[in-house]
Amino acid sequence: MIVRGAMMGAMAPPRTRNAVAAERTLKALADGGKLEHADAATVALLRHLAGALDRVDPEDQPAQVASLARVHLAVIRSLRGMADEPDDGMADLLAALSGPLGDAPE
Repeated sequence: MIVRGAMMGAMAPPRTRNAVAAERTLKALADGGKLEHADAATVALLRHLAGALDRVDPEDQPAQVASLARVHLAVIRSLRGMADEPDDGMADLLAALSGPLGDAPE
């Protein structure tokens, strides 16, 4: 199990939706004994991606949001010990989000 000070308490409390959710996920994984010291780089990546998702404007950069979300979910699956499942329906949703905005031409 990872020492809380080293993995959980090192950052200031997040104030954004994805960052808050990432910290809750990390806390649950740590509480369940699922995180190890070897996960430190993956934990840092999860926090970075969550912050990036919180900063990007989905109206201006929908493709970037979709790309970040795909990687973000893959990192969470990795930390949870789950295989990456690209055909779980989430890929279709994220692909739809990365398309052009607005009404389709008539």
